[in-house]
Amino acid sequence: KAIQAIKDKDVEKIAELVHPTKGVRFTPYTYVSLEGDVVFSKEEMKGFFNDQELYLWGYYDGTGDEIRLTPSQYYEKFIYTEDFINAEQIGYNEVLSSGNMLENQFEVYENPIVVEYYFPGFNPDYAGMDWKSLRLVFDEYEGSWKLVGIIHNQWTI
Repeated sequence: KAIQAIKDKDVEKIAELVHPTKGVRFTPYTYVSLEGDVVFSKEEMKGFFNDQELYLWGYYDGTGDEIRLTPSQYYEKFIYTEDFINAEQIGYNEVLSSGNMLENQFEVYENPIVVEYYFPGFNPDYAGMDWKSLRLVFDEYEGSWKLVGIIHNQWTI
């Protein structure tokens, strides 16, 4: 349900899935930053694609430049960057992708379900250095699982 809503940019469906008290945290690379990641509430999620504000989402790998984008721009660069609904591999509470950044989602989120949509690479000439993944993180809330994190991951320098 969640990956379909994200693919379709269906903010109403995404908002229904967002955790009502924690919101949803956007992580541009695998390391979850409690201080730096942008968090949207259920209500804010409904206006995600119409929001023209430039947010500081983090810093680009390799250059350290600020990632200052509108939510729509962020979606294009750090959420649905590939057709993740048709990922070659899907992991459930396991890390399929591996880079040189620290993995901390299982420490930051308490007893989460983490679903990773993973492509091991696209161009054979790059020997897997063009892999990408999207992780959706869910926490239990009143008997159902709610979306608390969207983590984009890719090969980093």
